[in-house]
Amino acid sequence: MSYNCARLTYLSTVSLATILTADRTELLATTSVALILISLFTNDFLPQVSTVGISCLLLTALLHSSAHWQIIQKKQWRVYASLTGVFLLHLVAGLNTSEANRAAFWADVQHQLPFLVLPVAFWLLPPLSSQTLRRFYLLFYYLVVLSALGSTGYYLLHAAEINQLYYQSQIMPTVPDYIRFSLMVTLAITIGGFS
Repeated sequence: MSYNCARLTYLSTVSLATILTADRTELLATTSVALILISLFTNDFLPQVSTVGISCLLLTALLHSSAHWQIIQKKQWRVYASLTGVFLLHLVAGLNTSEANRAAFWADVQHQLPFLVLPVAFWLLPPLSSQTLRRFYLLFYYLVVLSALGSTGYYLLHAAEINQLYYQSQIMPTVPDYIRFSLMVTLAITIGGFS
């Protein structure tokens, strides 16, 4: 009986390995990361895109590692483990949280979950090709350009109102919020300079 179970497990793993080739793994990972990048700009009105992208990336990583029985980036575990430190800091902060703030604490832990899931997923996946990374940079660049064009158009349509907001020490609305958007614009300028 145990021989049949072991053989069935082996056959299912072999068939999964033939289905989940290196090219298909990279395609699935690329699609997942593209969804995550898009979610940076759509999170206000489509928050599920981020969850779908992160879940697909983790599922791809788990299937790939179980199908091929190896972790190519095994030696890089310290780098990926250090990235999970942000999540662990938030988790440890729960020891200091009062009972009145428990709901807010668990909401914060849920928001910080990508700091646990993404390093694990990228550690289990084979490294992405330089061509794929270039495509990610260009996708990010064009998403920032589209967002900047949208903000500029919004300003042109509502210039008087936005100027009044500035007089009241408020900011022009951007997608995403102005702090993240400013950082993204800086990164996009750097990408544009090197492309």
